[in-house]
Amino acid sequence: RALTGQEPRDLLSAALNGQYSRPLRARDVGLQSRNELAALAIVGVQERRSTWSGWNLEAEIARVTKQLTMASPKERAHLHAAVLRIATGDCVPLHDPGAFADRWTQMARRWSSTTILDAETRLLQVANQGVGPATAHRLANDVAASAAGPGEISLELTRRGMTRLAPDQAAAMVQICTSGRGLDVLVGPAGSGKTSTLRAVKVTWAMSRTTA
Repeated sequence: RALTGQEPRDLLSAALNGQYSRPLRARDVGLQSRNELAALAIVGVQERRSTWSGWNLEAEIARVTKQLTMASPKERAHLHAAVLRIATGDCVPLHDPGAFADRWTQMARRWSSTTILDAETRLLQVANQGVGPATAHRLANDVAASAAGPGEISLELTRRGMTRLAPDQAAAMVQICTSGRGLDVLVGPAGSGKTSTLRAVKVTWAMSRTTA
C-alpha cells in the first residue's frame, strides 16, 4: 500500500486479471492477499465435495493462482506453499495430525469446513424433528399421472416448466411430496433424472401452496 498507493485487494485483482505487468515474487503477495487466495481455494473445494484431501486443496490453489505472473517457478512454489499453509489452517481437520509421517502420506489427510459442517448440522436437526409438511396424495398422484402417463403432459404442468417423467421419477416425486418428513434425500447416478424429479417436486409443492 505504501509503495503503490493501492489496497492489497486491488493489487491482487489487477494481478489475477493480467493488468499488473511486473512478474511477481512470493514476497510481493502480502498476507491479506494470501488469505484471500486461501479463502477462494476453500470455497472452490467445498463447492465440489464435503470433505477434501491435500491433493484436492493443492489443485484448487494452483487453479486460483494460475493467473498470477510469477517471476520464476521457484517463486510460484513459494507462494503456493504459503497459501496452502493458510488454507489448511482455516479448514477443519478430520484426521489425527500425528498419524502421517511425511509429505506424501500427509496428502491422505482430510479436511472439511465450518460452512459444510454447519449445513450438515442444520440438516440433521431438521431430520431429527421427524415431522414436516406434505402435499395431498391426490394432487401428487394427479401430477405423476399427467407427467408419466401415456397421454400428453397437461398444459398447466408444461406452463410451470415440468417435463415428462419416467415411472420411477414419478414414484419418487410422490413419495417425497407426501412423506411428511422434515427431510427427504434423493440419490441417483449422473443422468438418472434427479433434476427433473426435483423440478416436479417443486411444481407440486407450488400447486399445493404449501411451504417446504
